[in-house]
Amino acid sequence: MALAEKKHAGSFVALDGPTILHLAAAFHAEALEEDDQARWDVDEREQFKAAAARVEEGGGLNSWAGSERSRWATKTRETQEAALASRKALKATGDLQGVLEEWTEESLLLAEARGYSS
Repeated sequence: MALAEKKHAGSFVALDGPTILHLAAAFHAEALEEDDQARWDVDEREQFKAAAARVEEGGGLNSWAGSERSRWATKTRETQEAALASRKALKATGDLQGVLEEWTEESLLLAEARGYSS
């Protein structure tokens, strides 16, 4: 009903094939850019060093001591593997509603950022 009201009021923007392809390419480019920014983010590394120092001062153990350089890659891989496992489970069970829910918010945010209101 809400979509019908938006269409009637002229505020509904139907996405055609070329627009969807454009948004998919934009999503891919932004994901690569975010990955690159995170890879070279000095602030995150400094936060980790400060937190590790506090842990060690408190008598805790920094499990990354001596291998801090590989920490980012390892943590990124762990995050991606967890996301992949979740997505594989949705696909394996045929949970189309779950797949839809997982990507809806991200898709809407991207479309809105590109000037397409939902």
